Amino acid sequence: MLENVSFTPPIPLDRIGYCGCRFHQEQFTEFAFERYGVHQPATLFNALAQRKSEFLAGRYCSGRALVNLFGRDYRVAVNEDRSPKWPNGIVGSITHHNGHAAAVVAGSSDYSGLGIDFESLLPFIEAQQMLEHILTDRDMACEEIRQCGTRFFVTLAFSAKESLYKALYPVTGQCMGFHDLYIKRVGTNSLTLSLLKTLGPAWLNGADFEVFYTKYNSEVFTLASLAPGRNTRRRGAGLSVSRGRSTLR
Repeated sequence: MLENVSFTPPIPLDRIGYCGCRFHQEQFTEFAFERYGVHQPATLFNALAQRKSEFLAGRYCSGRALVNLFGRDYRVAVNEDRSPKWPNGIVGSITHHNGHAAAVVAGSSDYSGLGIDFESLLPFIEAQQMLEHILTDRDMACEEIRQCGTRFFVTLAFSAKESLYKALYPVTGQCMGFHDLYIKRVGTNSLTLSLLKTLGPAWLNGADFEVFYTKYNSEVFTLASLAPGRNTRRRGAGLSVSRGRSTLR
């Protein structure tokens, strides 16, 4: 069911552990959790095979990434909002999309938050339809949108905002929408996202964040990291649905 396991991140970053793989939902069976050494939470017993296979692949990757960096396999539990509950002293992020899963982890002394996301390059018509839901007027004012093209720019904006949200949410406890961030500039392999709302005393309206990205074949991968030294706290989160999966609100 799982194949092409890799411990080389698409985007190099110091002091992180990474694991990515391909997974085949149609090959999933209930024995897969035992086969790959992944704990199946009770909340997943009645889930569809698609959800189970995504969870299995993501947790397998997180476990291998933890072993890769720390030398031991921690169990990554599940918070009430279904987000990963990382062990004390560890931050991380999991993504799964279109048969591809990956996880990145680090010590909280090195990063206060991490976020990763994979997206398939949107078809032109879908990109046009999603444009107003993903992009703000300030996004549209970014000069690079004309150089990147609509398909890539909308896909990149979707993925980069997802990654930054994943990094920020465990730190701030605040939900965000796509219109709470905008792309200020796009470089060769990184972009700058800027906040359009205040998330707390340390995260003010106008704060800038660098998000790294890479594109290969027809997929976009983004990675966001937050500098250490920020205390983490968690509140209940509501998630909305976009492109058939939970995302920003």
